[in-house]
Amino acid sequence: MTKIKHLLFEHRLKGGKPIMICERTTEFPHHKTGVLVTKDEFLITYPKKPLEYFDRALENLGRLVSHPTSELLWNGRHDAAVFSEGGEVDNMVKQLDELGYIEIRPAETHDDDDRITIRAAGWHRIQELEAPGRDAKQAFVAMWFNPSQTTYFDNGFKPAIEEDKKVVAIRIDRKDHNNKIDDEIVAEIRRSRYLVADFTGHRGGVYFEAGFALGLGLPVIWTCHESHIKDAHFDTRQYNHITYTTPEDLRVKLLNRVRATIA
Repeated sequence: MTKIKHLLFEHRLKGGKPIMICERTTEFPHHKTGVLVTKDEFLITYPKKPLEYFDRALENLGRLVSHPTSELLWNGRHDAAVFSEGGEVDNMVKQLDELGYIEIRPAETHDDDDRITIRAAGWHRIQELEAPGRDAKQAFVAMWFNPSQTTYFDNGFKPAIEEDKKVVAIRIDRKDHNNKIDDEIVAEIRRSRYLVADFTGHRGGVYFEAGFALGLGLPVIWTCHESHIKDAHFDTRQYNHITYTTPEDLRVKLLNRVRATIA
């Protein structure tokens, strides 16, 4: 029950809809309001690794303050925010302090409370954690669908993106769907961790998709076959394009760029 209490506290801080937890969702077949989940489905979202504890505790502390410089009275009412109980609470807070994320001002009298302020480094970390697409499991490839590019996708883009097994490569013409293609493209970009925009052939759709991803705040990796780079539009020429000649050349260069720039 302790873990459920912690998760419910976080759920409320995030402004989530009312939630009902049960052993089996079939127990409430006519449930209409809020969110209905089983206990196991809910508990699977509990932090599993040490750094995940720290990150989510920090995010919760950020949700508890009204202004970046506000002090938070630390008097036991918010213990669930840091996924801890008893003596674990003080240890968690001290660890966040040692990481440089928060500053603790101890109580001056027995009638006073400790106070916590989130440091600039803490807000920076929170901003990183809230970045669009951070937990997405796919990367969108915007490219020319000419048959001449098939081998570059199969032997270049796809293996480079999927090398570290963190995400899968999505190419919209290879995805089954019943929606309007433009709507599907926008939806898949929103679901992606980053976008690879290949300007070989200089297709207008690729320019649109790269701009849309930039507007969402998603990282964009720019690529182009060496023989086409001279025709790059002046609006995008300023970006550092990966230029390639063969699928293997593309695979190696793209893999290095992904590892260097995508967390």
